Parts: sequence; C-alpha cells; structure tokens
Amino acid sequence: MSTQPQLGIREKSDTERWVAWSLTFGSYGSFTLLVLAGVVGAAGFPQWTLRLSTYGVVLMLATPTLRLVATFLHFAADKRWKLAMVCVVLLGIITLATITGIHLH
Repeated sequence: MSTQPQLGIREKSDTERWVAWSLTFGSYGSFTLLVLAGVVGAAGFPQWTLRLSTYGVVLMLATPTLRLVATFLHFAADKRWKLAMVCVVLLGIITLATITGIHLH
C-alpha cells in the first residue's frame, strides 16, 4: 500500500458544514413549502396556498443571505478577517438594497 496522502481530499470543518447546511436547508425547505402549497391548493384551501407559497419564495430568496452569514461565521472562526469583512460589506449592500427597495414601493 502507498503511504502517500491523497491530494485534494481533506476533512471538512464544522464551519464548512454550516455553509453546506444553510444551502441544503434553504433549497429543500423552499422546495418543500412550494410543493406543499400546491398540494394544499389542490385540496381547496386557497388561503393556506398563498401563505405557504409566500413562505417558500421568501425562504428561497433568503437562502443566499443565509449562506453569506454562514460563510462570514466560517471565515471569522478561521480568523480570516479580510474575507469576513467582504461578507460584512456584501451583507451591508444586501441590507441597503432591501431597505431602499422597500421604501420605493
């Protein structure tokens, strides 16, 4: 057997699992809510259909922001402050765009 380590393969850290979890939760969660909205709509509950589909779309739109927060926590835990500050700047831009967009309507 070879004692040479396999290149490119390493154990994932806990913070990297946070980032992966945020994407998994957002993707599967929004998909589940939207499918559930379709099922509830077919059953004849329009009020619940609108509510569930709204939650599904909001979760789908919030997933990149949730991933950005998880990435910030990952970089902060690894003490990679320049990359953590990039995440903070991007979160600030998203927040500013959201607030500006809300006040335009």
